[in-house]
Amino acid sequence: MVAITDAKKRLDELIDLAIAGEEIIITRWGKPVGKLRAFRQVQTLQNASEEFLAELERSVRDYDR
Repeated sequence: MVAITDAKKRLDELIDLAIAGEEIIITRWGKPVGKLRAFRQVQTLQNASEEFLAELERSVRDYDR
């Protein structure tokens, strides 16, 4: 976890960590308020869930036959 004041000072470093696969939790007054992670990872998860749902739909159609 990184305090928001530290995150402002270290943004370049934190972005590099996110790109490397880490998920950085940003805190304010010791409480989590945000999350920094690579955009590519979010897209990958979204694509994986879409593929899973498509496969599930195909399975249901095949089962009904």
